[in-house]
Order: sequence, then structure tokens, then C-alpha cells
Amino acid sequence: MMPDSPAARLGRPPPTVAAMRIGGPLGHPPSALAWAGLAAGVVLGTAACTPSALPVPPPTSPVTVTTAPTGPVGLTASGEPTIGPGRAGLSGTVQGPSGPVPGATIEIERLVGTSAARAMLTSDAGGAWRLGGVLGGRYVVRAWLAPNLAQTSPTTFFLSDGVDRFTMLELADLSKPLVQSAVAPNPPMTGEPTQVVVRLGSQQVQADGGLTPQPAAGLTVQLIGGGWLISQPNPGVTDSQGQAVWTATCEAPGSQALQAAVSAPPATSGVSAPAGQTVAIQVAACIPAPSTGTTTSSTTSTTSTTSTTSTTSTTTAMVPGGTTVPTTAPGG
Repeated sequence: MMPDSPAARLGRPPPTVAAMRIGGPLGHPPSALAWAGLAAGVVLGTAACTPSALPVPPPTSPVTVTTAPTGPVGLTASGEPTIGPGRAGLSGTVQGPSGPVPGATIEIERLVGTSAARAMLTSDAGGAWRLGGVLGGRYVVRAWLAPNLAQTSPTTFFLSDGVDRFTMLELADLSKPLVQSAVAPNPPMTGEPTQVVVRLGSQQVQADGGLTPQPAAGLTVQLIGGGWLISQPNPGVTDSQGQAVWTATCEAPGSQALQAAVSAPPATSGVSAPAGQTVAIQVAACIPAPSTGTTTSSTTSTTSTTSTTSTTSTTTAMVPGGTTVPTTAPGG
């Protein structure tokens, strides 16, 4: 067996500590170079035994964060108006015939040109409402509570930037019957026909604030007025639209009173209409009708002339065949 053959090596005892020494002879510390070599071997060996890392996944698409474009103050980038954010504030109360109105709808519009930004609020238990952080500008505010309470006209104002404004919104009970009238033309002209319309009925308030007429038909209304010539029939009766119409003629210039006397409907009719009452019709003072005559002016001029006057006479002569021929002869 060869001394250095693998079989010979297998039969040898394990090496002793002296055989495993590093560096110089046994009992001498290893040199720095030897320690460096040992450390390198350990590192290389560890690296060789460490499994390779997992493959790095391909990068995903980058996430783009886009900031919403903004336009001028009070407008979006597309030019639409906004109601905020701003430094002003709006607040107020909603009042009805019986006091504060809880649960009323308040519509607030900020007008910019022909467009508007809108905010909707609801009054609290005490009828109060508030909208803070708004921009200055022109505002229209209205309130309602279906089915019978609404403003008869909206509240409009200009709000300065940084100002807190308090506004009280007053609602009317539109379910109560009303007497409305119209006159055309107004002012009337004396001697000319004028149309007078009296309308009876109420209005119902919708959930969106819209109004639905509730006409009172079949009621008797009499038109009364001194200085007026009133067409017949008078009294008149309201039609399905709650209207009664007359033609009246003002007889003299100046203020001529005109009234509508409404008869109370029968208790069994179920018609919601004013109890018997007389209501003044708003009509301007009568004015004179324009003159229909034509005035002409003429200018007369006198001249001295010498003229010769001749007289011409015309006769009619009969010719054969029955034809008449005019003949003219000079006269002396």
C-alpha cells in the first residue's frame, strides 16, 4: 500500500491539535496573515453554502398622483362657479305665521354670470340654519316647507368676503285662498276697453319648492267701480282656472276706484276660497286717449297773374250705330 494512497489515508488516526495548527510552530500564535486567510476562507465557505436569492420581480408601472386642476377663486378649472371654500358665512332663521319653522328646506345659490353654485340646508328644531366657509359674491336664498309654507319672493343680496351675514326668511301660508287681479292696459285710457281679470285660489308647495296652483272655480265675483262702464254679465262666475274676466271702460281721466266683491262659497261646496270679502284692484289713474284727428297745415301764397278764362262745354252726340261720342266746343 502506498504511504499516501487514499486507502492509507483512511487508516490513519485523526490529526492531532499539533497537526491542525495554523501558522508557526505549536505554542506560537498565528500571524496576522494567517488569521486573514482563515477569515477569508470562512467567508467564502459561508457564501458558497448560502442558497442564491430569489429572482427580483420586474418593476411595476409607476403610480401617477394627479392633483385636481383649480381655476380662479370661486370657479372650477372648467369655469363652473363654486360656493366655497371661503372666509364668509351665512346664517339665519326661518319664520312662519306661527313662529320658527323647523325642518324647512333652505336653498342657497351663489351667482356667477348666468350660472350658479347651490347648497341645500335644513333648519333645526328652532328654525335656525348656518352655512360657513363660503365665498363672497351675489346670493339668492329661499326657503319652503311642503305642502303649504314658502317665501312669496326669494331673498337676494351681495355678500362681502370675510363677512358673516344673518338673514331671516319669512314663509307665508300659501294654502290660504288669495284674490289676485290684473288690468291691461295699465294705465287704462279713457273711452278705450280695458280687460280686468280676477283670479281666486291657493297654491300647493311641492317638495322641491315648486308651486302648484289650486284654482277656486264656480265662485261669484262682482266688479264694482264708479267712473267705469262694466261689461255684462256682472257678477261673473270663476271658470276652471279660478278666473272671472270683464271688459271695463274708464269714463274720465284720473283715479277711478275698482273693486272685486267675492261671495262666500256654500259650506257644502268644499271649495277653498276667501270668505265673502271685497278686495281693491290695483289700477293706475286713467289717462286721456290719444287724439285720432289729423291736423294739416297749409301755406297760402298770393301772386299777381294775368289770365284768360275760357269756358269749355261738353255735350254728348249720337253717331250712327248707336255709339255716343263726346264733343267739345269752345265757348265765348
